[in-house]
Amino acid sequence: LTEHLMDQTELLELANDAIILTDADGTITYWNQGACRTYGWEKIEAVGQNVHALLRTDLSGEGENLEASLRKQSRWEGKLQQVRRNGQLIVVASRWTSEDGNPSSPRLQINTDVTVASRETAALRESEEHYRRFVMEDFTGTLSIRADGQIATCNPAFANIFGFASIEEATTGNFFELLRGRKDGVELLEMVRQHGIAQRLGGHIHGHQRI
Repeated sequence: LTEHLMDQTELLELANDAIILTDADGTITYWNQGACRTYGWEKIEAVGQNVHALLRTDLSGEGENLEASLRKQSRWEGKLQQVRRNGQLIVVASRWTSEDGNPSSPRLQINTDVTVASRETAALRESEEHYRRFVMEDFTGTLSIRADGQIATCNPAFANIFGFASIEEATTGNFFELLRGRKDGVELLEMVRQHGIAQRLGGHIHGHQRI
């Protein structure tokens, strides 16, 4: 593995990704220019250092099975949290490879900085969770329905308004049929059919029709 990599040194130095070679104990033996850019450490500073100590790698989470996977399958892929020279926390998509059947062989790792994408994903997930909690905790009944009136989803307030024992039971019902049995149903049903949206009416219902 080491000899093959050294034959490709010029190409490795052109890569944007951080390409790092270590021995079985984690001591860095090769550090390309991509690693310099990613982590801020120069080659002369990094070579000879323990990779996890230098980069303060967080091996919890996905990284917990890194060593076990290398021993059993000679490869590992996942996301790791590491720290740049300036103290900035980053997330990398990391791919590790070693020689089959040789636990003492060198380890090649290729790391791609995905910090921005990870933050965006986390922000989107947080936003979706905030919306879900807002809907579920809202005292106004909220629902989504199909074109034929079948209830696709709803929140607990809607289920309570219409006397359902649970959200699951409510999703077996038809919104249009429910409205026909209410005094305000005719007016609200006409709004849904014309505009696809039912705003809060009489403190009872707030819904969105999804075609």
